[in-house]
Amino acid sequence: MAGQMDAWHQAWLSRDAGKQLLEFLTEDWIRFFGNLTVINHAPEQRYLNVPILATIDAATFVDAWFSLSRHDERLVVGSIKDRYEYRPELLDAEGPWWREVQVELKDRVARSKSKPRNVQINNLIGHINSTIIEKWELRQFEEFTNGNSTDLSWMTRKRVDSQ
Repeated sequence: MAGQMDAWHQAWLSRDAGKQLLEFLTEDWIRFFGNLTVINHAPEQRYLNVPILATIDAATFVDAWFSLSRHDERLVVGSIKDRYEYRPELLDAEGPWWREVQVELKDRVARSKSKPRNVQINNLIGHINSTIIEKWELRQFEEFTNGNSTDLSWMTRKRVDSQ
């Protein structure tokens, strides 16, 4: 019975949970962050220890993210950085996902003709680098120096830059 429940839960996480979380991002900002980080007045904190973001398609996330006001759009990365402050192990799954988000953002810049908008998007890419990717790289380095890592791809990986 427990095995069936685990299997159901994993299927639900990978298929539906991320979609629901994206709806929260566009409809109820506090609920979105309340599910991912510890914040006051959050009705639930369902994914504090679950790398749920990695289950969401990067392009779909960017679409939802860009439906917010420009002010709220900037707050997304800053609000999520606390998630990794206390649970850095989530970066093992979500670090690569944030890179996918950055690549998607770069694609949006390449397709857009709006200079002011491209500057904003490039700032988001830089913000992801400074608040999330740097933490992820540091974690990979620490895992490596502690002898816990055999994946050395991080040593040769180039950052998605914001130019």
